[in-house]
Amino acid sequence: MNKTDNNTSQEQKKKKRSGFWNQMGAIVMGTTISLIVTIGAAQILERHQRAKDRRLTAMMVLSNIESSARSFEDMSNTLGHADTVGTWLLAQPMEELKLMPDDELARFVNDVTTLRVFVHDETAENIFSNNIDTWKNMENFQFVDHVGQCFAVIDAAEQYYADWVMEVDYATKAISANPEQYEGRNFALKCLNSDDVRSKIARIHKFRGWLRYVAEVVRYNNRMNMSYIGITEEEVKAFTDELKKEVEFEEKKPNAYDFYFPEINPDSITTIQKLAPNF
Repeated sequence: MNKTDNNTSQEQKKKKRSGFWNQMGAIVMGTTISLIVTIGAAQILERHQRAKDRRLTAMMVLSNIESSARSFEDMSNTLGHADTVGTWLLAQPMEELKLMPDDELARFVNDVTTLRVFVHDETAENIFSNNIDTWKNMENFQFVDHVGQCFAVIDAAEQYYADWVMEVDYATKAISANPEQYEGRNFALKCLNSDDVRSKIARIHKFRGWLRYVAEVVRYNNRMNMSYIGITEEEVKAFTDELKKEVEFEEKKPNAYDFYFPEINPDSITTIQKLAPNF
């Protein structure tokens, strides 16, 4: 083989090696770019999903606060009947009340002394409290701080109202425990002769207005929460309405009375009866 042929052969080998490494480089580059694109897309999707999750959780929290405002309004409306009855009872002379039928007077007194308290759904509040680090990652400390204040206001208002309801309950129980210490032929008249009970009845009207005030304060604070994260009040109210919407369910709700059995006749328990002494 002459020198020219040898040089040509070496050049061909170099070209082959060069082509091989160029192909390897292209493959590596393509794989690297593919990985970067895949990882980047995955991170973008993950961030997008986290943002959606945070927004949904935020909506649940804001909706829960809106539901609390509605609960205060509902409680105020519920007290409307007790307010009317209580105002009438306190305006009547005792001599007139004594002439009323016992069962009717007892029903009126029960209307103003048996009051219900709030049943607070703490699910959203717990979600917020237990995921506080997630909220802090939003870098919106104003939202986190203000939502916490909202829940504190709601809890304090509900507790204040519950304390008053318990005071009413304690006042009537004191009469039941010591009826001889109170004037009147029946429990209803004894309650209406008690200055303590009468003062509690008189506060029903004030609590109706106070509950509406609390509802508006809660909504005012919640609108501030919404402004921090760019959610509108219309969105929150629509979301809350959707959550409260009852789903049509054909299955009949269990009736408690269906699960009670007739009382056992002691004479039918013959096995144990044989062990009892004969008198």
